[in-house]
Amino acid sequence: MGSDLKNRYRVYERWGYLTGAELRGSGAELPEEDDDKVFSANVWLLGDTLP
Repeated sequence: MGSDLKNRYRVYERWGYLTGAELRGSGAELPEEDDDKVFSANVWLLGDTLP
């Protein structure tokens, strides 16, 4: 399998709900008063980077 993945990337996609605090913790720009709100989110992960 190793050579089959040469020059390719493994990307993970997650649909779900996150709080404003969780989103702010990951770098999203939200006001602190939104920390307790729940947001629908689509998160992509490539390696250890959130694009």
